[in-house]
Amino acid sequence: MNPMTRDQIIQWAREAELAEPRDDASTLPAVYVDALERFAQLARADERERCAQIIDANIEQCYPDGALYEVLLSNAAAIRARKDEE
Repeated sequence: MNPMTRDQIIQWAREAELAEPRDDASTLPAVYVDALERFAQLARADERERCAQIIDANIEQCYPDGALYEVLLSNAAAIRARKDEE
């Protein structure tokens, strides 16, 4: 997984109108850029967990000895493990 760059985060902040079109890491206060970065990390973590929960719900519909059960279990674990790649 590609880690988020500050440039990407600032671009998202511009799109959300949390930064001016001309802003970049050198024009924004470092504490603000750090807060945007933390917010982006929290949003990604929440999205990962929500995706894993959807898979968990599908796991509950499978037979524990089935191949699909193991695949889904592995998929949910892989999604949750992505936090370690950031």
